[in-house]
Amino acid sequence: MKYLNAFPVILVLCCITVTATGQTTVVDTTPSDSLNPQGIYEDLLRSAFRDGTIDENERYLLRSLQSSLRLPDSFVTRLENDIIRNQPDRLDQSGRWPVVLQNIAIGSGLYGWTVPFVLDAEDPKWYIGTEMLSIGGAFYLTYQYTKNMNIPYSRAQMMRGGTLLGLRYGWLINDVLDLWPPDIDIEEENSKGWAVTLMTSVPAGLWAGDYLYKRWKPSHGQSWALTLWGELGGFTARNLHQMAAGIESKPDRSEYEHYDYMSGDWILDRTAYNKALEPYKDWKRVNALIEMAGYPLGIYLEHRYFGDRHYTFGDALMLYQGRFFGWIYGMLTAEIADIDFDSPAGIGFRTAGSIGGTLLMGRYIADEDWSFGESVLMVVGTGSGMAFGVGSAALMDISEGDIISAMVMAGGAGGFFLTRSILDISKDGTYSSLESRKSFDVIPSFSVVPVRDGNNRTVFQSMVQAEILF
Repeated sequence: MKYLNAFPVILVLCCITVTATGQTTVVDTTPSDSLNPQGIYEDLLRSAFRDGTIDENERYLLRSLQSSLRLPDSFVTRLENDIIRNQPDRLDQSGRWPVVLQNIAIGSGLYGWTVPFVLDAEDPKWYIGTEMLSIGGAFYLTYQYTKNMNIPYSRAQMMRGGTLLGLRYGWLINDVLDLWPPDIDIEEENSKGWAVTLMTSVPAGLWAGDYLYKRWKPSHGQSWALTLWGELGGFTARNLHQMAAGIESKPDRSEYEHYDYMSGDWILDRTAYNKALEPYKDWKRVNALIEMAGYPLGIYLEHRYFGDRHYTFGDALMLYQGRFFGWIYGMLTAEIADIDFDSPAGIGFRTAGSIGGTLLMGRYIADEDWSFGESVLMVVGTGSGMAFGVGSAALMDISEGDIISAMVMAGGAGGFFLTRSILDISKDGTYSSLESRKSFDVIPSFSVVPVRDGNNRTVFQSMVQAEILF
């Protein structure tokens, strides 16, 4: 039985007390104006949070009490966040398996071939052997490292996002420092600095993501929202630079080559090619620095302005949907306006669509808690609506790009709101909990079933069944 059901009894006990003889004595009650409404609300809220969550009935009673006590929303939000973040930590390893799989993938995909490359091990056996050792080593080291670690899904996502961002930073550092192998004479140069940078940036990014988790303690949904806004910050910063400075294209090497009939080979004018390559390298260096500044800025802005929101994993997927479809709608709008894709205006439409779509979706789901399955249905519904728009244009023999784009946009909006109309979404706070909410579970089971064969003999038939919950 939930604790809020005893609220009327608590109010009565505030006015009376029972003596040791069992007689009831009325106590002098203080004027109601001198009671502490915030203390009353906090006591009941902490009682409701003892089981780690607040159901719809408790949320309704709490909101009624908040209205009766005339408490501002800012106080309630701040109090709930404080209670959630200061609940005693329990060992939660629900996110352990994604971290193990992530490190295996990165270990085999990056270290498996960069290690022998850096060590000049040219024999193919070293690449095969190192690849296998990377898979086994990544599993064992990660398994031991996380053995006694409290690692819910939210921490796993912060570590995963930090790892991928670290890899991206390594790539951008190579652009800034011009560490990539040169376009000519790669065999002679045999540059290795870029590989070392990538290998170093991955663990640095993992540490940074884990550091932010320990400092902010985001929920599962909040961890995904932080990752989203980090990506959006880098995307926006890069696009703003391209809108202001334009997009530089790498010079075509073939334009600086000529065929030598005497030798029968193509000869490259290295001096002219390198001279043409320098402006592109300078542009790429500035673009990389600006993009690097955008990632932490996006993460900070999300934490600063949206860090107090109770995002579930489904809420985060809805934000990703807003960002993705916002980008598509920005591109389609530019198509309707006959704007070139790589022009400053075209880049601006896609950037505005991405930011606007994320912000509008965040506002749209502000008072709701979405589950994983509900958010997936919304993606499917919106995508189906867009496909309906394309199919309708094909059946009506419409070939104009602007009309098709308009029909796709209308179909997507129709699919979105039609799908929403058939879903009963829970109110905000229903899924609020310090623990991670699993996106899905796969429960395998094995059984042996006795059956009769054609000769009326009893045989045993094995069966494997997998139950999927989401």
